[in-house]
Amino acid sequence: MRATPGTINAVRKGETQFSRPVTRQVPAMDAAVLGLSVGYPSPSLNGSSRVDVAGETTSLQPPTPTRTAREERLLELISLPAVPLGATRDEGLRCMAWLGVAEPPRPTVWRLLTGYMSVSADRRQRDLQRKRREYFEYVAKYYTHGVLAGRATEEERKLHDQILLDLPRHSMSLYRCPDFRTRLERVLYIWSLRHPASGYVQGMDDIVFPFFVVFLEGRLSEVQYNAIDGESLNTIEADVYWCGGTLLGWIQDHYTFAQPGVQLMVHRFQHVMQTVDADLYVHLSNLGLTFMLFGYQWMHCLLVRELPMNVLCRLWDTYLAEAHGFSEFHVFVCASLLLLWRDRLMNMKEFDTVLKFLQVPPTESMTIKDVDCLVSKAYLLQTQYQSIK
Repeated sequence: MRATPGTINAVRKGETQFSRPVTRQVPAMDAAVLGLSVGYPSPSLNGSSRVDVAGETTSLQPPTPTRTAREERLLELISLPAVPLGATRDEGLRCMAWLGVAEPPRPTVWRLLTGYMSVSADRRQRDLQRKRREYFEYVAKYYTHGVLAGRATEEERKLHDQILLDLPRHSMSLYRCPDFRTRLERVLYIWSLRHPASGYVQGMDDIVFPFFVVFLEGRLSEVQYNAIDGESLNTIEADVYWCGGTLLGWIQDHYTFAQPGVQLMVHRFQHVMQTVDADLYVHLSNLGLTFMLFGYQWMHCLLVRELPMNVLCRLWDTYLAEAHGFSEFHVFVCASLLLLWRDRLMNMKEFDTVLKFLQVPPTESMTIKDVDCLVSKAYLLQTQYQSIK
């Protein structure tokens, strides 16, 4: 199945608004299972079935109560002898994950979508054992008998010292657990050592952390963590290295000299906002606010610092299902966030007030339904932007 752009009226110069909702076609055989009839289910932030995009209210079909059926379909899908990932977000596992994944199957889905876990059930266990063994060979070589044994170069010691300096800055309770910090330290050190083009850059710890959260399956307090046996923790650590490392590889230009990947995303973010909501863009510009002042962290850390962790993991379900979710679709999610606070921002008249608001946005009460709405709005914005840019 392929994505269809929906119906958008011809846009005259200077106009950027939707005329009718953009929908994606869903095969009849999957519609009941996915809980869809025409387009993506998009609960709005106030519980209605209408979503405001760039100042205009756009109708989207409300979800039907078939979530359990969809979860069962997902479990069936990942239990097949050969899991169909799908070439795009409209096919196979990617289509299911785009709509969000419940917590029980999420670790398996993330392992599959990062390419770490084989889609073939026959090869899966053998490949996982090989990769986990390979990771701990790296641990022995570079960490235990390397930097800890005093056999590292000066550059390697500096890299290790920077990681040790960064980890205590986090406030989540899990970071107070020495065993967890050591495991995250090893993952970051070994990945950075084996990828000298970027090395270690502050913020990589934020990117890797959600994989620990998902693979720990909710056991995030010190008491819960300390109750997990060592073998299971070793498995989780190795899986985080390969899956989190894959994501770091996808966005490695965020961490190379001058961070061209981040620069490009912030520039695109600014251009998207200029296109879809010129009034808000002009208002922020007149206050002297550049998108780099707040957009840098939104792009560099992929909203890990801005969103509650359960909401972020739901968002990353969609990113993993997208061909370029973390580098392209993320920009439109950030634009959706900005539009969510449009009225409040338009009423702010001071540079410092706006900057403080955007650097520490009010997201603590966001829910899974809220992020479902953001994802749908981001899809609409992406379709709109691509049709008129």
